[in-house]
Amino acid sequence: MKRSIGPYEGRRVRLRSLEAADLPLTMLWRNKERCRTAFRSTDPITEEDHRLWFEGYEQKEDDFVFVIESKHLPGRLSGVRIGQISLYHVTSQEAELGRMMIGDDSFLRKGCALEAVEILVQEAGPGLGLSEIYLAVRSQNAAAIALYQRAGFIHEGSFICDDGAFVRMAVEMKAPR
Repeated sequence: MKRSIGPYEGRRVRLRSLEAADLPLTMLWRNKERCRTAFRSTDPITEEDHRLWFEGYEQKEDDFVFVIESKHLPGRLSGVRIGQISLYHVTSQEAELGRMMIGDDSFLRKGCALEAVEILVQEAGPGLGLSEIYLAVRSQNAAAIALYQRAGFIHEGSFICDDGAFVRMAVEMKAPR
């Protein structure tokens, strides 16, 4: 059984572990063109693909997907599922941040994505004993690069692979006090 980490609470959002009941919604988000084209694999996914991915995910001890839920936003209901974010390839030292998307269009540009990233950096990273969180983002995704920079990530380099051109960014964890 996969160990559970979190939930993590912020001012605007709450991060909780992905559950099977979330799959229809996360698949819908993942297949939106604006979300899909930001991922490493830009192909649409089928229900079967998503189910099989989740079955494999449940067996991985180094992979944690969180659903981003709304919390205390003026004029908005709390507890609305609005997106997802992940830490994966988790080792005793580092992890990769990714699979991040705000799937609910009405929550775009409200600070929810930034807060979700900050929560993982400030809460989950130290809680897992990580010294670094890194990520790869498409080099043409200027909005995401700016968001990660605001969260403290530093540009470490660029690379090109079969999936396109990417920027590698990382943030070092603060030592526990």
